[in-house]
Amino acid sequence: DPVVFLLHVVSALRLQLPEAADSTLAFLRQGPAGGPASWRPATDMLINEIADDLRTESALVIDDFHLVGDTPDIAYIVTRLADYLPPNVHLILSARQRPALLPLNRWKVKGHLLEVGAEDLAFTVEEIDALFRTQYRVQLAPADVERLARETEGWVIALQMIWKALESGSVSSLGEVWAALPEALDPLFDYLGKEVLHRASPERQHFLLVTSVLRSLTPEGCDAMLGWSGSETILRGLCDDGLFVYQTGPNEYRYQHLFQDFLQEQLAGHGLSRSALHRQAARFYMEKGATEEAVVHYLAANDFVEAAEQIATLAEGMIRTGRLDTLRNWISALPYAVLEDAPLLMVWLGDTYRLGSRFEEALEWYSRAEARFRATGDNAGLSRALRAQGAVYLDTVRPLRAEALLEEALRLTDEKDRRERAALLEALAENRTNLGRLDEAKALRQQARELLASDGPSAADLDVRVLLRTGRIAQAQALLEERAAEERALPPNRPARAHRETLLLLSLIYAFRGEPEATLRCAEDGIEVGRALRSPFVEAVGYMRLGHALQIGKPRPDEAEACYRKAIALAKSLQVSRATVEPLWGLTRLYGFFGDVGQAESCAREGIDIALAAGDEWIAALVRLTLGSVYVHAGRVQEGIDELARAETAFLRCSDAFARTACRLWLSLAYLRSGDPAAFALHTDALLRLVQENDCAYLLTRPSFLGPADPQGCIPLLMEARRRRIHPAYVSRLLEGLGVAEFESHPGYSLTVRMLGPLRIWRAQEEIAPREWQREKARQLFALLLAHRGEFLQRDQILEYLWPRSDPSSAEVGFKVALNALNRALEPQRPARSAGFFVLRKESAYGLNPAAAVLADVDEFEQCLARAEQEPEPRRAIRLLREGLSLYRGDYLSDFLYEEWTLRERDRLRQAFVRGAARLAGLLADAGDCDEAASWCQRALAVDNCWEEAYRVLMRCYGAQGNRAMVIRTFEQCESTLRSELDAPPMPETIDLYRRLVAEEPPR
Repeated sequence: DPVVFLLHVVSALRLQLPEAADSTLAFLRQGPAGGPASWRPATDMLINEIADDLRTESALVIDDFHLVGDTPDIAYIVTRLADYLPPNVHLILSARQRPALLPLNRWKVKGHLLEVGAEDLAFTVEEIDALFRTQYRVQLAPADVERLARETEGWVIALQMIWKALESGSVSSLGEVWAALPEALDPLFDYLGKEVLHRASPERQHFLLVTSVLRSLTPEGCDAMLGWSGSETILRGLCDDGLFVYQTGPNEYRYQHLFQDFLQEQLAGHGLSRSALHRQAARFYMEKGATEEAVVHYLAANDFVEAAEQIATLAEGMIRTGRLDTLRNWISALPYAVLEDAPLLMVWLGDTYRLGSRFEEALEWYSRAEARFRATGDNAGLSRALRAQGAVYLDTVRPLRAEALLEEALRLTDEKDRRERAALLEALAENRTNLGRLDEAKALRQQARELLASDGPSAADLDVRVLLRTGRIAQAQALLEERAAEERALPPNRPARAHRETLLLLSLIYAFRGEPEATLRCAEDGIEVGRALRSPFVEAVGYMRLGHALQIGKPRPDEAEACYRKAIALAKSLQVSRATVEPLWGLTRLYGFFGDVGQAESCAREGIDIALAAGDEWIAALVRLTLGSVYVHAGRVQEGIDELARAETAFLRCSDAFARTACRLWLSLAYLRSGDPAAFALHTDALLRLVQENDCAYLLTRPSFLGPADPQGCIPLLMEARRRRIHPAYVSRLLEGLGVAEFESHPGYSLTVRMLGPLRIWRAQEEIAPREWQREKARQLFALLLAHRGEFLQRDQILEYLWPRSDPSSAEVGFKVALNALNRALEPQRPARSAGFFVLRKESAYGLNPAAAVLADVDEFEQCLARAEQEPEPRRAIRLLREGLSLYRGDYLSDFLYEEWTLRERDRLRQAFVRGAARLAGLLADAGDCDEAASWCQRALAVDNCWEEAYRVLMRCYGAQGNRAMVIRTFEQCESTLRSELDAPPMPETIDLYRRLVAEEPPR
């Protein structure tokens, strides 16, 4: 009744303003009930009175509008109110379905309508987390939040009922909630029964119940289930009415998950069989050719034999496209008796475990399949099961275990099955490669290709690994880079390739070639590939390669060790001891080059034993090569020579010319250090010949994984080779490329300089002790030259800087003494009366040698920040900023605070740190890591307490954590600091952010 409706509106208004709308109320009481003479003019009268009486911002809320929204008279009243109420009065309608009689599209076009639908009201993952954490005081694990979002689809009444169940103690954990579904949500289902199902028409009730077994609702599918036509109209009506039916595409819908559970619980009470409905659905989908959907329904109907038959038609395609979880879940749902009758399903189940790095479970299923095939005399099936077991040992590089399995599988294969035989020949070829029997591998690979001609499976993985293990690094790199470019354009729906992943092979090659950034990038991306493919084995290999990356270039030993340890832990969790060899190899280098030779020996011996037990002589020889290099580095030259000779013999058997070149490099260094000129000449001649043949000069010039930790250590070798006329033209070119051709001697190491904080200097990895400077002026002179690196200072300038109050002659003497002490500290082994290398003199000017490797933390700090500024990918920008900012251990040359020549640079670097820290904090906040973001903000403010951007990021972080009090406190601190330090208010963007976060005016 429109009059009754208007009386309710007036009554609501008078609850707030008791004297309002007197005229309208009187008019309605006097007029004929329901007649147009009363309610139409009363509507306009009410609008006028509201405009006169209601001056403040107000809202008129009409709840449950769906109960009256289909009445034309009431729709007229509401339309009139929406069109003519004054701007300060807003109309809010709440309804279960979209009102059909209101001009919603006209209002939307004019910008007068804000429509809030079910999707807007559904809680997101972040909102669910915040709801439970800040309102319910329940801290949920991320996986629980994700499942809550998935099960409830953000429906707040379901979320509240789950919390109530937890609060009441009827369940003690979310795990119990999931286990008890749907009974755990009985109150919700009672509500759905009373409010939704029982109020629906009989036709709609029947439709909802019968189609409740379908995951996707289409008119055709629903018609088939119901045996009638007209489902399209019903589906559209259910969706429009908001009855828990969502449109997912053209003529395609689905039920809200909990509502679907509720409907299925009602089937038995309405005389319907859930199993029968699932079988009916399966038949429909089989007729449509939608086999996967049919499998789902066969399993739900417990029709396991039919399900198994259909799974068998899909399994290989699903494995090929990486859909392992679905296939594993399907096969695991089958009774064991069904699997015994179809043992090929056991093989496919094993494949899903193997490709997910669960190798022991894979072997268990393969063994069961093998037993069934042997019992039934099925040689083709038996060959498949044996090849599958061999694949586990290929994936984990255990060639001795794989060989017999693959050979028996090949014997059992039907001669006519060319594709299966080719696959087995390829597998055997890979295994022979792992065994170091490369000629046999080549012959087997040729047989496989002849069997299949151009239609055969690609042997690219094997080709690359053969190139890698035979030292043809450049060719392997070119193939892998081409493949990586192709893979970037493909979706990641494929099975994992274990240690054969393109990016991880590339990472190892870049480590060999001394390209630290490329090594790091490919390792990090490889780890992400492992996570995306849910392969812990691939992830473990990624951490091994990341450890290598963190050793070369600018070494970060603590981080490298953590990566190796994580790789070992992952390998052990997978029960694959062979996968620990490479991280043990990395630890051998790490410990040995950083002074712990005992630990290096222990890691090397363990790695070599495991590798040889698995039959992989190549990786064992690499570990031995590294152990030999550690001995040479530590001065235990004869032990190093012995290990290197054994490694070189192994590489000769494996035909790896590149690794032999690395062996010769270390043997040449060993004989140079032991003072054996004949042996030095012999090995250096061989070294330089191999370097040229294999195009690997980077072993001598870059920080490669198989070369010295400091490539400057190769320069004395080259200078001695030049002196002895060993490959003189080639050596001269190398020395020119290194910028040291004009020098007769070289100290054989770089200087590492820490200028952020107190000045510290290392010769290679040995820090210069305070006593070595002999006098403070020598250290001060070096600091001055460092501050002016890239230029030469006149002696008079130096005297003015360092001896400003001394007479000229005294200053001159002091300078000579300081310079001599400086050269002795930097080059303690320099021959007497020979010129220093690191500090050069040009007439009366002095400066650092431009050809010297002086690695200053300031330069790395600025390079990292500059590269981060140009990096579009947030994950990499965060890594670069962390790396650079971690170098800021204090103010620039903080032990020379009052020297004029440090002031300007100190201030510039402080500002660079604060800008970088604020940017890093912002990126971390965007990524949801508010704790670390807040930490960087605090560090930035400790350096510059007026840096406003840091305050803004802090407020964002506290806002995201629901900590309103800290938002207010941070703003107040910002405002107070700016006023006291700069006599200025916060910037408008800071104030706007504060207002948004606390929804109130800033305090005055």
